[in-house]
Amino acid sequence: MNIRTLLSLSIAAVAVGASANMDQISNTGGLFGTPGFGVFQVFGDFADFSGTVVDDFNSAGVVTDVAAAFELSDPSIFSTLGNRVRGWQVSFWSTSGAAGGSGNGLNGGTVAQALVTSGISYSTILSGTQFRVDITGLSLNTGAGLRWIGMAPVMDFTGNGQAFILSNATPANRGGGAANNSVGVNPGGGFGLGNIIPVNTDAAYAVKSVPEPATMLALGAGLAAVAARRRRK
Repeated sequence: MNIRTLLSLSIAAVAVGASANMDQISNTGGLFGTPGFGVFQVFGDFADFSGTVVDDFNSAGVVTDVAAAFELSDPSIFSTLGNRVRGWQVSFWSTSGAAGGSGNGLNGGTVAQALVTSGISYSTILSGTQFRVDITGLSLNTGAGLRWIGMAPVMDFTGNGQAFILSNATPANRGGGAANNSVGVNPGGGFGLGNIIPVNTDAAYAVKSVPEPATMLALGAGLAAVAARRRRK
């Protein structure tokens, strides 16, 4: 087996072995009921009431997929939600405090962020009340380490009402983040509760991340070199 083959195998092994996932949606029996426990919205018409709930997880480096479970103040609009939402704001911060100062677009002070308009799918968790959004095909370089995720649909309050992210008392996988560590953020202060509001539970997010390509290459090359030395012996 030559070094090129060893390098390819090593990179593949690193890519598979070093991915990181958080899944606080699965094990859905633990999802909190009506309404959701925190606002989850970016409003154009009432911007001071924009907000979300952020939660911590360990990122491998590049986030590729995210998801969230949520409720709507008017569940009947779910069937047309794709036409009402202008995009999903997906943001990552190094601290929850940075999220609290992120501005009404929830996009300031981030380590990575995007207003996503494609790769979005919706599904029902509990008929008529609890829903799920999945966003795939991302390439958001958050860097490796502890990060905070926040998401929210970008829409108007008028005609749509509010959205609420759900919590999960018994999540399948916290992804390395601390338990009961989510924080509500309302940067514009429209609710009069301050811009950082501890909620002491787990937000119903899911995140998939993989190592940065440069990191995978370096680790793979190291493994290949070790394998080559052992083979020469």
